[in-house]
Amino acid sequence: MFCPNCGQPLDNGAKFCSNCGAAAPQDTSVNEDSAASETSVVSEPPAAGSTATPANDPPAPKAPPAEAPVNEAPVSPAASPAPALTISQDSMVLILRVVCGVLGAIFAFFALKGAFDLLSYLFQFLRYFPSVLRGYFPFGIVAYLFSFVLTLLLKLLSLAAPAVAAAALFLAAVKWEKQHADLVFCGVALAAVLRLALFVLSLPFTFLLSAFVYHGGLGLTVSFFSGSLLHILGYVAAAAIPFMLMYLMGCAPVMGKSADQVKENVRASVRDISGKVQRAAGNVADKAAAAENPVSSPAPAASVSYSRLKKTNRSLLMYILLNLVTCGIYSYIFMYGLANDVNEVCDGDGEKTGGLLAYILLNLVTCNIYHYIWWYKFCNRMAANAPRYGVSIQENGTTYLLWTLVGIFLCGVGPFIALYQALRNMNVLCAGYNRHNGFTA
Repeated sequence: MFCPNCGQPLDNGAKFCSNCGAAAPQDTSVNEDSAASETSVVSEPPAAGSTATPANDPPAPKAPPAEAPVNEAPVSPAASPAPALTISQDSMVLILRVVCGVLGAIFAFFALKGAFDLLSYLFQFLRYFPSVLRGYFPFGIVAYLFSFVLTLLLKLLSLAAPAVAAAALFLAAVKWEKQHADLVFCGVALAAVLRLALFVLSLPFTFLLSAFVYHGGLGLTVSFFSGSLLHILGYVAAAAIPFMLMYLMGCAPVMGKSADQVKENVRASVRDISGKVQRAAGNVADKAAAAENPVSSPAPAASVSYSRLKKTNRSLLMYILLNLVTCGIYSYIFMYGLANDVNEVCDGDGEKTGGLLAYILLNLVTCNIYHYIWWYKFCNRMAANAPRYGVSIQENGTTYLLWTLVGIFLCGVGPFIALYQALRNMNVLCAGYNRHNGFTA
């Protein structure tokens, strides 16, 4: 190859002339050969069934090389999950009833123990009080009575707490109903509050005994704290275990409800239970009366839905004697019959006198305050219904309260006078009822 400017020969691969510095001509033989080969490739017709690709399009990407198959262990199908352990609703109800029955029996034992302690304390007071009156100065008598009242309050609380818990738990054990869940839980919770109140009220007495009687000994205080703590934890467990079971059953008490809703549910449950007990007792009494008086009696008046001869010979003296003989048990039998009779005689007046179950429970809860409320409403109801049967009753609930609360200062005879008047008026009202319905003794 030679320089096109000066004609001197050029070295192979030189880009400039070594003589004149002119640029060496490019070797186009390789380019022409490659161009010819590209032209020949483009000019070939496409094969049948194939699609021609324009020359200026970018080449299609190459497929990645196929990977060699790997010998993998066969995958076993996923094991199906084990079925979840489920408990039927009937089984849950049975478990709840058994648990509540066991807990209720435990609290019933403590309630009986508290009742025995209370009766023992009352007999002890009646035994030693006359000697206190003879041997103490007035200030000593007042101090003795003050100590008696405080100790009596503590004894009542020690009886009321397990009794309320046992009643609530036995309610769930005997016949469980979902609408009574709030009543069961609130009953046990109330018992726990009463036990806590007993602990708080007993605390000063424990410190005084430890400081002055046992001269600063810590044994009594430690024993009191440990025993009270175990008792309170027992009440908490008795409320928590049924709550957990009821939650698993889908009827958790008090959750998601306002205080007013809970109160209304509790009242509805108490009314329902009291009504069932009274209806059952009324059926038993009707059967007993039918067995004693098989002779058919005239149809009752339209306003009265009962047809049973009422008792008209209630006696205060017999009431006191039977109470002494039965250690106070007869008073509950007497109250049961009295509530049934007044509800039957005064039926249709829009009121209802609480039965024995409500009387016992509310007396325990209110520390016997409900006793006075019950008698006040009872006497007012008799006075209001007396004109229906052509009789007149002058004494009402206010009269009863005055004789009971104020008349106690008349050498303690006021309550007996109040009870005598109430029984006499009930006899008069029942006699008018019997005449109105054509009954003869």
